[in-house]
Amino acid sequence: MVIIFLNMAVAFDTEMPLDVLIKTVKKIEDDCGRDRTQPRFSGRTLDIDVLLYGNKVGVSSDIELPRPEITENAFVLWPLSQLSERRQHPSLKQSL
Repeated sequence: MVIIFLNMAVAFDTEMPLDVLIKTVKKIEDDCGRDRTQPRFSGRTLDIDVLLYGNKVGVSSDIELPRPEITENAFVLWPLSQLSERRQHPSLKQSL
């Protein structure tokens, strides 16, 4: 058995409201076999997180933005920082 863990960040512009984006992301995960009956942090086929949504700060559509994982986990921050050297964390006002 071969197991591959791929971690990446992508950036894109959208006019899609955040709640619609979250529903779309969950549908993509489900379509790829995501089993939501498993305990949190268990293995999964696909995990897509919205880390930033413009400069939005606070809880919206049941997620906290910017996501706390950005400053808690290097495996989240590093790929995100590769997208733009000038991008700042919306609440900390520090470069990623």
